[in-house]
Amino acid sequence: ATAATNEPFASYLNLYAQASDRVTFEIVNPYKELSLFSDPGEEASLTTIEVFVTLDGQEHKHPDPVPFTGSGDVGSLRVLEEPIVNAIVAMTREKATRVYVVDGRGSKTPQRLEGENADKRSFSTFAENLVKRSIEVRLLLLHVDKMVPDDCDALVIAGPTEDFSMSEIEAVADYLNRGGRLLVLLDPTENLVDSRQRLRTLLALY
Repeated sequence: ATAATNEPFASYLNLYAQASDRVTFEIVNPYKELSLFSDPGEEASLTTIEVFVTLDGQEHKHPDPVPFTGSGDVGSLRVLEEPIVNAIVAMTREKATRVYVVDGRGSKTPQRLEGENADKRSFSTFAENLVKRSIEVRLLLLHVDKMVPDDCDALVIAGPTEDFSMSEIEAVADYLNRGGRLLVLLDPTENLVDSRQRLRTLLALY
C-alpha cells in the first residue's frame, strides 16, 4: 500500500497503541513483499483484511478475513474493531474458553451443513460467531464419554428430538453441581411434557 492509503490505517491502529504501551503495530504489503506485482507501484484492490496479533513470539490469526468495501477512511475501518479486540483477548486470556455441544439424540450440530433442511439440522451461525470471539467449540458424545470434561466453560444442548439416558442426565447434573453452565435450545412449538421426560425433569430442578 502507498503512504496515502496507509495513513488511515495507521491513524486507526494508533488508537490502540495510545490506549496501552503494550500495543505496537506494523503495516506491511504482502503483495509487494512476495513480488506478485510486475509494477512495484501497482496497488491491489482491497476487498478483505486479515488480522494477526503476536504476543511474546506467539501469533494468533483471526479465523476469517474481514470483508472491507470502504475507501480507507477511519469510519470504514471500524469493521476491524471486533477482530482486533477478539484476537488480543485470545492472546492475553489465561486459558482458552471452551464450549462443548452435545452430539446425538437428534440434536443440531454446530457444523455447517448443505442440502435440504440444513438450517433445521444445524446452528452453525451461532457456533461460527463463538469462534470469531476466540471461543473454542467442541463436540461432546455424552452417551460415549459419560461425563462433561472439567475444561468445559459452558455446555450446549441444541434441539434434541429424543430423550437422554439416565447416565447422560446424571453426567449433566454432575457438571451443573460442579458449578457448570448449561444452555438448552428448544423449539418453542415442541411439547416437553410428552417427550424428553428425563431432560424436562432435570431442567425443572434449576
